[in-house]
Amino acid sequence: MRATLLIADYADLANGKLGVIGGGITWFYAQSAVPLSVAALIDADSSDSGKDHPIRLRIVNVAGEAVGFTGDDGKPYRYEIDDIISWATRAAIENDLDYIWVGRWFGINLDPGIHRLELLANDEVIGVQTIQVRSREA
Repeated sequence: MRATLLIADYADLANGKLGVIGGGITWFYAQSAVPLSVAALIDADSSDSGKDHPIRLRIVNVAGEAVGFTGDDGKPYRYEIDDIISWATRAAIENDLDYIWVGRWFGINLDPGIHRLELLANDEVIGVQTIQVRSREA
């Protein structure tokens, strides 16, 4: 399984169509609570059909450590989205029908620096996109 990731201000999937607003983001300025969507075009192998595949979208720093925040309750939380995907039939894969998936955060706040968005399927990285968070100089 392999995936191509696209970072956008907003992405949605409806009736088999991917709708994207502000797509192709490679950097943004650090500020409070930025909405961020990630669209993934997932290419599967025929052995992937008929099974559920747990996927996880996560943000990590350059050292590969999970990035997150501390909640109002004082507990640490990571920027991660978990989901399950599946291809109903082997024919869908053999006819090169890719799977489109969208994950959204309605407000993330990242420190300046380089970060990686990673999509994992069955705990294996299948897609990566790098994003730079820049600080605003006063």
